[in-house]
Amino acid sequence: TLNADHAQSDAGKVLEGVRIIYDQLLDVLSGHGCKPIAVKAGDAFDPTLHEAMLRQESADIAEHCVIAELARGYSINDRTLRPTKVSVARAPQARQPDTDAPASQES
Repeated sequence: TLNADHAQSDAGKVLEGVRIIYDQLLDVLSGHGCKPIAVKAGDAFDPTLHEAMLRQESADIAEHCVIAELARGYSINDRTLRPTKVSVARAPQARQPDTDAPASQES
C-alpha cells in the first residue's frame, strides 16, 4: 500500500517486480520483431551491426574482431535499430627502444 513504511520495504520484492516488468517488456518487443543483436568475443567486426567505440591491442583475438560488447544493440525485423557498441582488436605493435632518453654521462 501507499501508506506502508518505505524504510521497512523488502528490496528483493521490488527487484522481483522490476524483473517481471522487464521480462514482459522484452516479450512485447520480441512480438513486434525487436531482438538483441548477439555478439561474442572473436566475432568479425560488421559495420552494419556494430559501432566501434575503441580499438585495443590483443594478442589473443584476431585483428578487426570484437573483443567485448560495451552496449547492447537491437534489430527489428532483421534491420539494425541500434548497433551494438563494441571494442575492436588490433594487432600488437612492436615496442621500439626509447631513443629520446638522454645518454648516461660518465665522469
